[in-house]
Amino acid sequence: MASMSTTAIAVDATEEATNLLLGSTISSEQEIPENESGGQPAEIERIPASEIQEIAETEKADGVVEPIPESEGVAAIGNKYYKTLAAAVKEAASGDTITILNDVNEAPGISVPSGKEFTIDFDGHTYTLSNPGAGSTGTETNGFQLLQGSNITFKNGTIRISDKNGSVGSGNPIGRIIQNYANLTLENMQIYAENQAGGEDYALSFNCGDIVFKGDTSIYVTDPENTIVFDICKFSSYPSVAVVFDESYTGTIQGTIVYDSSDSETHKLEIKGNGTFGKIEATPTSTDAAKDAITVYSGHYAESVNTDYLDESLNAELKSASNTEAPYSYYHTVDEAIQAAEPGDTITVIEDNSVPQSYTVSFDGNGGNAIASVTVPEKTEITLPTPIREGYEFEGWYDGDKLVKSPYTVTADVTLTAHWDRISSGGGASHPEAGSTSSSDRYEITKPSKVENGSIKVSDSKAEKGDTVTITVTPDEGYELDKLAVYDEDGDKIGLKDKGDGKFTFEMPKGDVEIEVSFALIEDETVKANFADVAADAWYADAVQYVYENGIMSGTSETTFSPDLTTTRGMIVTILYRLENEPTVTGTTAFTDVAADQYYANAVAWAAQNGIVSGIDATTFAPNNAITREQMAAILYRYAQFKGYDVSVKADLSVYTDAAQVSTYATDAMAWANGAQLITGTSQTTLTPAGNATRAQVATILMRFCENIAK
Repeated sequence: MASMSTTAIAVDATEEATNLLLGSTISSEQEIPENESGGQPAEIERIPASEIQEIAETEKADGVVEPIPESEGVAAIGNKYYKTLAAAVKEAASGDTITILNDVNEAPGISVPSGKEFTIDFDGHTYTLSNPGAGSTGTETNGFQLLQGSNITFKNGTIRISDKNGSVGSGNPIGRIIQNYANLTLENMQIYAENQAGGEDYALSFNCGDIVFKGDTSIYVTDPENTIVFDICKFSSYPSVAVVFDESYTGTIQGTIVYDSSDSETHKLEIKGNGTFGKIEATPTSTDAAKDAITVYSGHYAESVNTDYLDESLNAELKSASNTEAPYSYYHTVDEAIQAAEPGDTITVIEDNSVPQSYTVSFDGNGGNAIASVTVPEKTEITLPTPIREGYEFEGWYDGDKLVKSPYTVTADVTLTAHWDRISSGGGASHPEAGSTSSSDRYEITKPSKVENGSIKVSDSKAEKGDTVTITVTPDEGYELDKLAVYDEDGDKIGLKDKGDGKFTFEMPKGDVEIEVSFALIEDETVKANFADVAADAWYADAVQYVYENGIMSGTSETTFSPDLTTTRGMIVTILYRLENEPTVTGTTAFTDVAADQYYANAVAWAAQNGIVSGIDATTFAPNNAITREQMAAILYRYAQFKGYDVSVKADLSVYTDAAQVSTYATDAMAWANGAQLITGTSQTTLTPAGNATRAQVATILMRFCENIAK
């Protein structure tokens, strides 16, 4: 890929030089409107439904069209009108366009099932979400959830989160505005993440479906430095993802775009057009794949783009002295960069200094003369050398059990091993056609035709009585040698000498021999939690390993733990139930929102019957609500009392400025949890009792509980 040269072109700050260089005036970047407090985009004035002049209409089953109250007309498909966007989505047929009729305030989120194909034209209106529409089990915090197998377009409008987020409707707070599994096009959309649920560091979840950004589509976050706009991830159920900003794109993407996949062929990010971006990052495990998966053709960026991501057609980087939000821009030629430059800017030439990948071919003479290794660029053809071994005839070079021939094309690091035939005393090779000796002088060495979970190499396929034969065994990752035995013609076992490093030798008897080998799975008592989103030095890394190793919590996928996601009340109770080895439960609960067929049903019944939970009221448990820190403390406190653990230690919560915010029911529990160092402050002066407990926090609390309380 390309790299930056050390030579920079400084743009002259004089007016005369500027006129010579530029030749034309460059318009300034479009600014985002700010409110009086600064920073956040200004609130769009909403038009009350009462001011809409047209009468919303609906068609009855008998075909008669009759008017309905204008306040009920929210969305339309042709001349059919619907009270809610959700109703229109449900009725939309393939190819339909749903038109939003007016600004919609305090609206619920929308779940779009599979197999839908439609456009939502917001027609310049604002759709304000007050509670989520759907989400995966236990994570119902998404404003819009668009399921796999649909093709959807959002255009010409604004999506916001209400300042009443989570206080109306379901009561759940919106964490992410769109969770996408479908093929989605966003055209001239403005999406604002203000009022997002606390603890969320993602504005959107764009990791399971193809996305196309068009026109002036922008996404604004509350904290551009620390918020991820969306990520591109690989999940087994969603094998390919492409995110494309097309040639028409002129919008603004605040925050960070994160690439988190190991497969550059199936997970792509392409940026074209004239948009403005924050920064682009790859997770540590995706660094190599990102070099081939991300292609930047143009645009303006808050940070200098990794040169591995720049298209080969780009030859110049312009660093603006005046644009502090997105100072880095990229151009195909230096002349183009000069034309776009302003006084004080710096142009840096991008040079293609990329070097092809090189690989090393090593040679194992297997008793022959030493041959130096060769390092050459990928796909280079080399002539294989001919080794010498006294008393032997060279058979050829082998890559494992496969004979390779010259010229050899190098595609990877490899060790080639020489195979030999012993030359008889008569002067020719020991094969029958080679000399005066008979084939009875050499005996067959038979190895298994198929070996599972490992490989085996033998220095010779035939040998004379008294020859030393070398066997090399190599287990696959996660496996170890289980059995290796050599038997003579009578079925008697021949002694082996372990030479280390997987090599064994035996003395050839008079007669044919047969080798048996098998490999077994390594029984490791410690199961490593290899989650790509849990850095080794993260404050919660040990806790994640502990809960995973002990079967207390699992990942959200094979490769992710999602430490920043919230945990539900139903999940916490289920974890405690499992710690009790899932005792038999008789009877049910009074909670009307705990269905008998849900995974948490027995756990909630057990916890309620033993005084560990009491619900948010007499008939409601709210199993799918994100658990708060004080609720976590209260449940653990009651569980500790149920187990007979010491709960006498209590901390003085007055050291925290928000101690008065702890609910009365949770005061003793929070004092105990804090005193026992299960739940510490979110800072030196704040406890945040009503804040949602993330999966990382829950893992840490459970580890401390198991190690320090339940010991």
